[in-house]
Amino acid sequence: MSETITLVCGFGRCGSSLVMQMLEAGGMPVTGEYPAFEAGDIVRPGSIDSTRLPGINGHALKLLDPQRYMIPHHFSTHAIWCRRDVIEQAKSHAKFLREVVGLPMNREHRDRIAQAFKEDAKFAIRTLREAGVKHILDLRFEDMICRPRVVAEQVSRFCGELDVDKMAAVVRSRDPECAPDMSLEFQLIEERESVNAE
Repeated sequence: MSETITLVCGFGRCGSSLVMQMLEAGGMPVTGEYPAFEAGDIVRPGSIDSTRLPGINGHALKLLDPQRYMIPHHFSTHAIWCRRDVIEQAKSHAKFLREVVGLPMNREHRDRIAQAFKEDAKFAIRTLREAGVKHILDLRFEDMICRPRVVAEQVSRFCGELDVDKMAAVVRSRDPECAPDMSLEFQLIEERESVNAE
């Protein structure tokens, strides 16, 4: 494909950070900082700073909840859509809100989150299409975890030649169901900080 911004999209706790980690390992320039790659200087609550987009041509940009944004038309022609079993995703999202944000969460909250994921998906995809995104690679979180090399090969074919071995090596062997805590995320941060300090 011709050089363009690769949008990595989905809803919270869908595997988008993992895809960004894979892209970085594979040799693609990425925006934001490891491990979450939130590009807060470009993607702000409800808006995208279009003046910054020419400077990241050829990069990957994480954009969660694309239906919430006025996406500049034709700044990207392709996107990776990350999806996950909505029940497990809702559990993970509720866990994040509880442990990181401090919001109380119960089963009713999780059910509402899962329903919102289901309902918002068609609006999110439509928003991308209306912004001129012609090609969308659909990736399942469960496949990322259980079949990392297959997913790495798919992403490499979609985005251009990337290092498949390095991409697949990023994925840690684990159960794709929601983990009970945030220890993996904190471990990733500690490991990168340790490498940077050396």
